[in-house]
Amino acid sequence: MRLIGFLVGIAVFASAQATDWDELVQDPGTVRTVQQTLRAEGYDPGPASGELGPKTEAAVKQAQKDRE
Repeated sequence: MRLIGFLVGIAVFASAQATDWDELVQDPGTVRTVQQTLRAEGYDPGPASGELGPKTEAAVKQAQKDRE
């Protein structure tokens, strides 16, 4: 649970820094880690492909919403 909170925090921070966010979502290792963590927390980010697709985006947004 702490890891997903950390990852969501990174996503929120990085979304304010467009260049940093672009770099994070282009790194397949980072995206894969986020996907695996989301799945472990009960979200459906789609396959852990390392590509940021619509299911992963939706899962990140839901995780953020659940923590508001």
